[in-house]
Amino acid sequence: LALFMMAGLLSLLCHSFFSFPRSEVGPSFVFWVALGLAGRPMRSDVRSASRMWVRTTGAVGTIAVLAGIYLCVKMVGFEQHLTRAFEAQHNGKSAQQEAEALRAMEAGRFDHRVYLLLGEAKLAQGDNEGARSVYEAYRALQPYLPAVYNNLGRTEAALGDYQAAVRSYLKGLEIFPEDGTLLNNLAAVFKETGEIDRALKIYEDRSARNPERAWSASAHHNMGLIYAEQGALDQALKAYQKALQLDPKMFEVYYSLGGLYIYMEDYPSSADAYESFLEIWKGHPTYIRRAQKRLKQVYPIIGDAYASEGNLSSAEAAYRRLESLGGSSPQVYNNLAIIHRRMGNRPAAHASCRKAIRMDSSFAQAYFTLAGLLEEDGDREGALRAYRTFENLWPEDDEFARRAHRRAMALRR
Repeated sequence: LALFMMAGLLSLLCHSFFSFPRSEVGPSFVFWVALGLAGRPMRSDVRSASRMWVRTTGAVGTIAVLAGIYLCVKMVGFEQHLTRAFEAQHNGKSAQQEAEALRAMEAGRFDHRVYLLLGEAKLAQGDNEGARSVYEAYRALQPYLPAVYNNLGRTEAALGDYQAAVRSYLKGLEIFPEDGTLLNNLAAVFKETGEIDRALKIYEDRSARNPERAWSASAHHNMGLIYAEQGALDQALKAYQKALQLDPKMFEVYYSLGGLYIYMEDYPSSADAYESFLEIWKGHPTYIRRAQKRLKQVYPIIGDAYASEGNLSSAEAAYRRLESLGGSSPQVYNNLAIIHRRMGNRPAAHASCRKAIRMDSSFAQAYFTLAGLLEEDGDREGALRAYRTFENLWPEDDEFARRAHRRAMALRR
């Protein structure tokens, strides 16, 4: 047994020469203490001093072990709450994220990211002043971390203190001049304060220095937003297209493209962009509602344009999509009835007329369309009633009124 114990100690000693002194001193420390105890002086005149040394070493070691156990327990508690805070952040539960981050900080400051979690939770809940205090404390602990200045600048911008935000972003850029997030946020502040030229210069410089870097996609997107506001629609379109070329998963660009195409009066392209956005966007639902609202505005225009061109199937598809978005109106259903009638789908034409009338019983055009359908079906009485209703509801003395009167007179004979 003694032989194998000595062999084990010898192997530990040899290993310690290559690894442990550089990274973990604990294993070699055990060996050297054991070696020191084994080689302590044993003469009678120094035995009492040796025993005192052993007792002192044992007492100090016991205290160190107890202190280590205490810190280990605190660290385990800290890690538990930190992990829960990260999970809450992932699930978008900012209140729970804040609570867990605060509990973690009560256990200690074993990981500086707890300040980041706490600040982001406060920012998500609109507590900008609280977030600012957290990030200022974070800055005192990590004065050379660019992310600290970025988050501090975000809170200062949210509070409307744009000068302080600019100072924070510039300080972060002194540490890491090529930080894309800091540059974007700095440009966003310039844009917010009306310094458009300074914002545009940041984006143009970034795209010129790193034209093929994926993170420069956000620079092109922001350039597009500025160009669109300035009325340079063609330049904005090129910037958006370049952003998507660099980062096809930058979904917010599709939303911006949808709005740009509306300004350019390219309504089919606008609809395509918004539809692409809705297919892939998993972010805040407000943008989904806004995209759907825009689609409700463009699909009637698209449907009318296709119908006037004689592209009945495309017009029908546009109106059907509008119906699925909840944007139908009596006029839309009447248009669908006319399209179905021209396509020879009479049951669908009748159904669309009924929908228009149920939605608005005073919508005269639907009665005119229904009267024509009934007349073609051979239902003279039904057609006559529909024409009379149209005449009573239609206020204009125009071709429609005269046609309805002529057909009604013909049906009375």
